[in-house]
Amino acid sequence: MSLPNTTVTALPETQKIYRMADYFQPGNKVSLFVSDCSSPEPAHRHEFIELVYILAGRGHQMVDHTVYQVNRGDLLFINYQQTHAFTPAGQLRYVNVMLDPAYLSRELINPDNAFGMLALTHYNEIRQICPRNRNLVSFQGQEQQEMETLLDFMLRASNRSSPFSTTELQGYIMAIFAKLLDKLQLLSNTATVTPQNEGWENILHYINENAQEKLTLEGLAQRCFYNPSYFSRVFKERYGLTLAAYLARVRIDRAKQLLLESDLPLAEIALQSGFGEQTALFRHFRKYCGMTPAAYRKSKKTPI
Repeated sequence: MSLPNTTVTALPETQKIYRMADYFQPGNKVSLFVSDCSSPEPAHRHEFIELVYILAGRGHQMVDHTVYQVNRGDLLFINYQQTHAFTPAGQLRYVNVMLDPAYLSRELINPDNAFGMLALTHYNEIRQICPRNRNLVSFQGQEQQEMETLLDFMLRASNRSSPFSTTELQGYIMAIFAKLLDKLQLLSNTATVTPQNEGWENILHYINENAQEKLTLEGLAQRCFYNPSYFSRVFKERYGLTLAAYLARVRIDRAKQLLLESDLPLAEIALQSGFGEQTALFRHFRKYCGMTPAAYRKSKKTPI
């Protein structure tokens, strides 16, 4: 297989994040290249999703502090913001496919395959499905040849300026994800958890732990590669509340805790509970508790 080649040099120690602007042409959602590398790559993170397929050589890849020994035919799925580093054992040649997270949710994912993709992209679910290889799958024999042919076609399509190359590239990416899901399904035959249930539990946990931050429907949907309208509908079906109502209740509970356990002013409590402004805290507190935050604090702290 004849593939174009580029050489990757190690990033300086002070560079910790790979930015999309450095690797994607304006307007593009996919970027890929082939690299020959013999130097270790220090720990870093990406603003994009990365697929790394080993063409030749061997070495070690680290993803979120788990180290994988890699050889030809191994494919790593690295979610955006996961910690990544690698050390070649000699010369390591690989294809690097980089994807804008929004590309998955807007162009590749639909309601029919969303739960399967969620199982693939959330490494917590992969840890449940395949504890030893949550980010790694291996292809051998005919499967290896098919994967390398797909990657060859992808590289050729990405180098063409044809108006049809974008559609062609999307088809190849979907084929690669289909192979990944097939492989994960084989590895999950002995799993005792349901990936989609675990996925939603992790989403709920993330909301609970980060309710003080500025959480949006679009941001949460993109985090798990769902279309926002689909995410909103399924969330309400599962929990009986809209996302906004659930988030308000979590923040109210946090505000109540701060009112009782601290003497912080209401403006600070509004910030720390995620409401941002004091007026928003008042509005939601009256709606859900039937009184103002100050009245709640006084009534609960007054000795009987």
